[in-house]
Amino acid sequence: MQYFPEMDYSVKLQGGLIFKGRSTVTDGEFSTEFVVPKDISYENKLGKITAYFFNDSFDGVGTTNDFTVGGTDSTAVNDKNGPDIKIFFDNDNFQDAYLVNPDFTLIVKLNDQTGLNTTGTGIGHKLEAILNDDLTNTIDLTNYFIGESNSGGKSGEIKYKFLEMEPGDYKIKIKAWDVFNNYSSQESYFTVVSSDKGIVIRDVYNYPNPFSSSTTFTFQHNFDGASLYNYRKTYKSN
Repeated sequence: MQYFPEMDYSVKLQGGLIFKGRSTVTDGEFSTEFVVPKDISYENKLGKITAYFFNDSFDGVGTTNDFTVGGTDSTAVNDKNGPDIKIFFDNDNFQDAYLVNPDFTLIVKLNDQTGLNTTGTGIGHKLEAILNDDLTNTIDLTNYFIGESNSGGKSGEIKYKFLEMEPGDYKIKIKAWDVFNNYSSQESYFTVVSSDKGIVIRDVYNYPNPFSSSTTFTFQHNFDGASLYNYRKTYKSN
């Protein structure tokens, strides 16, 4: 309970988020399961479930707090491995793309067979991004994680929008934890180019070279429309 004296008003604060995911509704029913992270506070107190549902015609919401958060599963097996992390920029079809405009979207795909820790409540166990090794200004990605449908908290993705980034070369490091607090990190590099110059093209290569009948060109560009970042085109000789 938190009291605001300037308004003479008290508010009961919610506890930390344990799980956020998506499930498919079939004939009006759905179910889901997930593994509770090791580092939450187990006080055997009431929890709360909020479900939001929608289709093309209507939506709705329902809640319940008629259950207790507590207890542990002594049979759960710790695989000692942290989450698998894949980093993309604007387009998740090509992991090798690195040219972006000043406004771009970081996409991070996460997967772990025991379950991802997406609570953000454990000390040092947040989903984080670190730019250019700047540990004093880390980016908390926890609230941007969306679980994959029917995955039980074992997979999902983060989409985080960067705005007005200065042109230049950058390194980004992603940190993630599973429910047993096994840690993983993954690094990637990207280059911000000025959108005022239009389309920027780099790293143009073709293979095979020389060729007799056809060759395939690959190149990097910063166009964020329907085209792919790492673009391939095959040319045939007459």
